[in-house]
Amino acid sequence: MESRSYVLRFTFYAPHASRLTSHLSNFVGFGKISIMSSSKQDTRYSAKRRAANRKRIRDLGRNIFAYFFVAVLIIGTVSTVFIASTPASTPASDATPTTNPSSFLGLVTQADTELASGKYENAIGLYNAYLSQNATDADVLFKLGKAYVSPQNPTPDYLSGVDYLQRAVTINGSAAWAAEAFALISQYQPQAQATATAISASAAVTGTATIASPSLTATTVITK
Repeated sequence: MESRSYVLRFTFYAPHASRLTSHLSNFVGFGKISIMSSSKQDTRYSAKRRAANRKRIRDLGRNIFAYFFVAVLIIGTVSTVFIASTPASTPASDATPTTNPSSFLGLVTQADTELASGKYENAIGLYNAYLSQNATDADVLFKLGKAYVSPQNPTPDYLSGVDYLQRAVTINGSAAWAAEAFALISQYQPQAQATATAISASAAVTGTATIASPSLTATTVITK
């Protein structure tokens, strides 16, 4: 019998060629099987598949970025609208605010320095600024009254000085400076009374005036 050999030409992809060759060689009826693979076609297919995968990844990345950007815009818009529609909470204010006296002690220290330098007008202004927030500080009331009536003051105000001295001893009559305050009140009471009389006489020419001074313990009302 004539022996014939058959050559079967198949094109397989490289990963499966060796396995298929083994199976076909064991198939009865074939004398010789030759498997011919095409490396060029396999390389071309793999390249196309890799290119397609890269394209899908790029498209997926662009889509994710676009969705993320849109989500950020939506969240930002919703947050802005929510903040704008929410009324601002105003902290409840205390009906009777309190002032810490220690925060104004610097005014007293500065006033003492000005007074020691002979700048009575500056010192009196600083004492008054402190007393506007701490009106019952007897020590500062005494300092202010004494500054008003001091012989070194180029523009003394006996009426105000006696008034502040009287208020100081009324609040704290047992202070270390109380004896000096009483002595100054007795010394400058006549000048204070004379000032009050002069103001009353001047007011009588122009109209109605009211003079009130705790140190004088009287209120004079003059009506034209």
